[in-house]
Amino acid sequence: MVPAYKAAAYAGSGPAANALSTYYLKSNRTGEQDLYWRTISAENGDPVGQYSLAMIHLKQDGAYYSQRRGLY
Repeated sequence: MVPAYKAAAYAGSGPAANALSTYYLKSNRTGEQDLYWRTISAENGDPVGQYSLAMIHLKQDGAYYSQRRGLY
């Protein structure tokens, strides 16, 4: 399942990348893979991925997260 979703996400499918971010959110507690696939989903134009990524940037603290980026 995961390899097929990865191939689709790399080919431009926003919903596939969003599904991968949800999968990694539930299976990997570090959040690195979740954030990576959520970013891919947003870049691929998926509105759910764009919203989710914006909310992460607005709510999280740290060097990578940016409220300016979240509002954009």
